[in-house]
Amino acid sequence: MNARRIATVASRMLLCAAVALVATARTAFAIDRIEIEKAAKTGNPTLVIEGFEGSEEARSVLSDSLYYSDWFDVVVDRNADYRLSFVCRESASSRMVRVQVSDRDSNPVTGFEQKTDRSAALTTLIHSSVDEIIRRVFRNPGFCRSKLAYVKNLDGIKQVWTAQFDGGDPEQLTFNNDLSVEPDWNANGTFLVYTLYDTFSTDIIVLDLVNRRHRRLTRFPGLSSGAAISNNNARTAMTLSKGKNVDLYTMDMTTGQLARLTQTAGAESSPCWSPDDATICYVSDDIGNRPMIYLMPASGGASRRLLRVPVESVSPDWSPVSNRICFSMPVGGIYAVAYIDMNSSDREPEILTSGSGDWESPSWAADGRHIVCSRTFQGQQVLYLVDSLYGKAIPLKNYQGRDSTPSYSN
Repeated sequence: MNARRIATVASRMLLCAAVALVATARTAFAIDRIEIEKAAKTGNPTLVIEGFEGSEEARSVLSDSLYYSDWFDVVVDRNADYRLSFVCRESASSRMVRVQVSDRDSNPVTGFEQKTDRSAALTTLIHSSVDEIIRRVFRNPGFCRSKLAYVKNLDGIKQVWTAQFDGGDPEQLTFNNDLSVEPDWNANGTFLVYTLYDTFSTDIIVLDLVNRRHRRLTRFPGLSSGAAISNNNARTAMTLSKGKNVDLYTMDMTTGQLARLTQTAGAESSPCWSPDDATICYVSDDIGNRPMIYLMPASGGASRRLLRVPVESVSPDWSPVSNRICFSMPVGGIYAVAYIDMNSSDREPEILTSGSGDWESPSWAADGRHIVCSRTFQGQQVLYLVDSLYGKAIPLKNYQGRDSTPSYSN
């Protein structure tokens, strides 16, 4: 048993068997998905950059992309598992990248060339190239081209920001006088939704990132929050208090028609969609005032708990790539990130984080393997990338302020 597995078992023992069993009901999804299995080895394959041609900026972007994508461990040993030759040339009108990957015996593994015009950012081209390396070598999508949305707290004011996938090049998106929180991307990253808490109402706002236009998706009295866009961009799930209670609704993005999904005495929140958009996962405190994660048909109907035992669990996110649900749960007095594999009949939660501080608001990256979350520790709130395969946690590039509720575009 490797060290990571031992740590995971120990964490479960601290729960006093509360999370030893999970729901045995099977949910089948008629979708294509990638299944990432636990590997026998304890780390990524090694890669040496055997040849590089290009500017220092290109070298820096390549180095960061390989590090934060976390599919290879970059080393200087020529006996590495993979050898990379990387050429980046720029002219007055274009940029070009040529990639060759070989194994430790110099046998070719893959090679390709990508080219853009000069107006395209160098960072975008290199991110795309590293994603292509991951796709060809591991037959899995990368996430270097993804954008990161999150909430930054500066002087008590929370606004939505975006950044590159590694946290670099941060940019403020909202400039409201009140709280702007809970960002969520649409499937192709052209717009996002967020919750605006202003003086007189709480509404869900749609932000068109192409035209930088904001519009209110909801104009109801009471609470409107926690919007999550379906994978086909057709519907949005959200929490509304249109009635006497705080319930879960869906809205048709074309017609604006609402469908009410829950009618409980508790409060529902934090919806997310299954890969085929047939099921919604959400949080409710309907039983015993303890928030727990539930599943229900997206068209309405009976709900069931994700975990068999009534253990507190919050902030779910469902990967359309690996068909896993990540969430936060208390372990040993702190919040940890865990996940359930919906492909498996043995839906036992895998606990990923064990470091001090609270690990909260997890969100899957586009590779279906990595999770971005916030870690609150020693008065700081920093975004981390967590590897669901080997359990490694990497802090993203951080800047002044307290960062929370991150979300990756696909």
